[in-house]
Amino acid sequence: MSGPRDAGAFVDVGLTGQESVDTHSGRGAHVEVSRSAHLVGQGHGRVRGATVDRVTSTSSGKWAGTYAGILAVLGIAFVFAPAYLAGGHYGGYGDNARLVQSMRVAFIDYSSSGSAVLPDSLKTVVDYWARYHVAKAVIAALALLVMCSACRRLWASYQDKSYQGTSYQGTSYQGRQADGRGRTVAYVVAGLTASLGTITAAALLMANIQGAIAPLSSAVSLLPAQRDSSLAAAVDAVRHGIDTPGASPVADHLVADFARYHVVVAVLSAVFAALLGVLAVRLWRGRHPGLNGGGALSYSVRGRSATATAAATLTVAAAVLVLCVANISSALEPARALSLFFAGG
Repeated sequence: MSGPRDAGAFVDVGLTGQESVDTHSGRGAHVEVSRSAHLVGQGHGRVRGATVDRVTSTSSGKWAGTYAGILAVLGIAFVFAPAYLAGGHYGGYGDNARLVQSMRVAFIDYSSSGSAVLPDSLKTVVDYWARYHVAKAVIAALALLVMCSACRRLWASYQDKSYQGTSYQGTSYQGRQADGRGRTVAYVVAGLTASLGTITAAALLMANIQGAIAPLSSAVSLLPAQRDSSLAAAVDAVRHGIDTPGASPVADHLVADFARYHVVVAVLSAVFAALLGVLAVRLWRGRHPGLNGGGALSYSVRGRSATATAAATLTVAAAVLVLCVANISSALEPARALSLFFAGG
């Protein structure tokens, strides 16, 4: 006999997708079906989140490896290729003895020429040095483009991770916090590495554009620090001409080129600082995303990260502005700056 017992019994097969039945009332069926659907939904959420994480991690690993490979090739090219691309047969990486000696002899000849026109010996070295810096500038520009692309890809990936609330379904609050902290640390490390690489590439680009536009002043830095009597006499003659404007065409030409040398960096650093300022403003304005599936965790982590990144960008911009001001100062008083350069040996 199954009367009262059967009247209140449940036939619960909710996990198989079938309805639960309560012969006494419909409430049991509703509760059991809802509970089963919730459990299944959690399971699907975990599987979907895990699948997204695996796909995203694989994709991130691929593009990170691609960027690293490209940058490695560009780094090797930056070190070894310019000397060969520029020609001149002055030796390759780690072997600049012939270049230094050629510059020494050419500078001594120029200092005693009495003319602002470069002698053939010095013109040959300066032309080579300009081509050398053009080659380096091109490679540095390519590296900068790659680094900017990597930074943008990394930031987009971080935003996507912050917004993927589905990957946290079925996870405890402590688990979500630990996972969020781990992701944040990983992205901070990657972001710092990419940012330093970008700043380095930008600095190398500016330095080599400077050398390409004002190769004479750049080539003067090749003169050996240990001066023999002939080189010391040549430097003293130039310094005397610097102290007496108009008395030496050689000194006047060197001073004018040295002014151009610093103007180039002042302009480039001002442009770089302006770009960094624009980037910082955009980061600051975009620091408050709307809430979504990730909830408050996505909002707070992304907001704090955007604010910190904007502050760091402004700090770098301030440092670049200091460089700009220093070069403006040297460009306004090139004679004094060049005299100090020669005095420092």
